[in-house]
Amino acid sequence: MSEPCTQAKIIEQLDAKVGRVIELLEEVAVQRTEIKHLMRGQQEHREWLVEHGQRIRGLEAAPGRVAGKALVVICTMSGTVVGSIVSSIVVWSITNGH
Repeated sequence: MSEPCTQAKIIEQLDAKVGRVIELLEEVAVQRTEIKHLMRGQQEHREWLVEHGQRIRGLEAAPGRVAGKALVVICTMSGTVVGSIVSSIVVWSITNGH
C-alpha cells in the first residue's frame, strides 16, 4: 500500500484534474448554447432568403404576365376596330345602294 504522503499528492492531483475537467465541461456547455443560437439565426436567415427569393421571382415574372394581358387587350381592341370598320362599310354600302 502507498504511503499517506504519496496518496495525498495523488488526491491533490486528481482534484486538480477534476477541477479542470469541470471547467472544460462548463466551456463546452457555453459553446453549445452559442452554437444552438447561431443555428437558429441561420435557420431564420434561410427562411428570410427563401421568402424574399419567392417575392423576387414574382416580381421578375410580373412584366411577362402584364405583357400577356396587354397583348390580349390589344388583340381584342384590334378585332373590335376591324369589326367596326367592316360593319361601317357594310352599313354604308347598304344605305347608299351600291
